[in-house]
Amino acid sequence: MQLSLKKRTAGRIEFEILFGFIALVAVAAARFLPVDLFAAACVFKSVTGFPCPACGSTRAVAHLAQGRFSSAVAMNPLVAAGFTAVILAFFYGLLTFLFSAPRLSLALSSVEKDRVRGMAVLVVLLNWVYLLFVL
Repeated sequence: MQLSLKKRTAGRIEFEILFGFIALVAVAAARFLPVDLFAAACVFKSVTGFPCPACGSTRAVAHLAQGRFSSAVAMNPLVAAGFTAVILAFFYGLLTFLFSAPRLSLALSSVEKDRVRGMAVLVVLLNWVYLLFVL
């Protein structure tokens, strides 16, 4: 693993800004619109009786929009942490873009990439186990 500072290259897509903007729009919609009324029932849960890995996501975002982080984590920890991370990355990307500041760059070997993928799968599974016992 190699961590370094790199200057922004021309024509680079700013994914932090793009995804962060989408997350901020979702949080704003959850703040000002009654999203609980628009959310469809979980088909997986209605068929199997068990919550899917995404169950509680809408409520988690609605709680984040109200500033209730602990309630959002209780609804779906992965979604609450993910939205928070994406919004923080948005502000980081926006600052580095506006001020042409160098940005952190992380280079991983193929083995490290495989480990990160495995950990991501494990985190999703652990989140689902949490939802199975809580929801």
